[in-house]
Amino acid sequence: ILFSKENIVSILMQRRSVNSDVVHLDGEEGPSNVRSRRYMQHRRRQRRKRGSGGFDFLERMGIDANAQVVLAGIVLLCLTAAVVLKMRLSGGSKGDGRDINRIGSNKERKEGKHNHYGRGEQYRIPEAMREFGDRSSRYAELREEYDALLPPDPQRSRQAVQSLIKRTYKQIDPSSMSYDIYNCPLTPPPGYPMQWKVTEVLNNWNPDDVTPHTDIYQGLCVFDFEVDFEKALNYREAELPFIVRNDPEVLRATERWNYPGYMKKLMDDDKHRTEYSKNNHFMYFVPPKANVGRKHHVNTPKDWKPPHKEFRMTYEEWLSHADTTDDNLGPDKPHWYHRLIGCGSMGKDCDHFSSEYLFDELTFLQPVEDKLYVIEPEEQKGIHCRFGMKGVIAGKLSPSWKVMR
Repeated sequence: ILFSKENIVSILMQRRSVNSDVVHLDGEEGPSNVRSRRYMQHRRRQRRKRGSGGFDFLERMGIDANAQVVLAGIVLLCLTAAVVLKMRLSGGSKGDGRDINRIGSNKERKEGKHNHYGRGEQYRIPEAMREFGDRSSRYAELREEYDALLPPDPQRSRQAVQSLIKRTYKQIDPSSMSYDIYNCPLTPPPGYPMQWKVTEVLNNWNPDDVTPHTDIYQGLCVFDFEVDFEKALNYREAELPFIVRNDPEVLRATERWNYPGYMKKLMDDDKHRTEYSKNNHFMYFVPPKANVGRKHHVNTPKDWKPPHKEFRMTYEEWLSHADTTDDNLGPDKPHWYHRLIGCGSMGKDCDHFSSEYLFDELTFLQPVEDKLYVIEPEEQKGIHCRFGMKGVIAGKLSPSWKVMR
């Protein structure tokens, strides 16, 4: 690149003249401002009369013309470098996989391919969070493909989900209740929720029986997300259970996950935590910690064995076990429980192959203030997503915090 004093002055003058279109004087705006245009023309005439213009002060400092050209060239190069650096920082670049936001598939992690979202580089998921989520190129390409097939359309998503519902259940003796579960009051009524004896509930439908029953005990309010959102907030504030239907974010995720081929591509060949039980009961436990100073410490028996086993398998492997006939799904048959973990703020070390795309897929569980299902976003311990089988019973939940299901 050849620099001359005249060319650099010309560049600076052109840049100043381009900016003149947005000058505001006396409250009048735009390029049609006559006084503004005349003022700028006057300024340009004055610069042409002075010749070098902005470089006079350099001459007064004793810097000759050649040195001025070199100095101006250096300044211009610095400005160009600053602009390029800013574009790089805002646009993103290839990473080394240490950023939790750049977690991709197993293959990409091994090859070190972790492309951060950048302008013009790859597809940006509209609902993605800045802090958490999958930023791999593989996931971006997958979402770009299916977001084009399934653009946001609440009505279409609602119809798609309704087509998946195979049966409905009749409420047992609704006349004995003081409220209508489909038209609950704005605030929880006295005695809510309606309760029954455990023996009555179990005698009506034994948990080991996977055959659908027509009548069930149901005392929880059913809220439509679009219509009863304020009611849901009130019941949540009262820390009382309820059911939500027709949440647009849930509907869209459900439609996408049921689209043929999507889950197979999403899961790829990643091996995730999978729990195995010889029957349909998964008895969760917390092994006793060795604490000599503990007064009532009980040692683990030598012949004790965990009630279930844990290992890793791919989604396709788990599906081969789960998608089977009812004859192979009896209460005494083996069951598998597949589990995905989006670590989020816990860091990717919380799971060997964390599924950070859960923050992009299940947007209704993102840790932000305006979500119905996340009460204290700063306390969120990631997103845990389980894929069960017909008849699976969780005997005891090990987490002690409140769970929204």
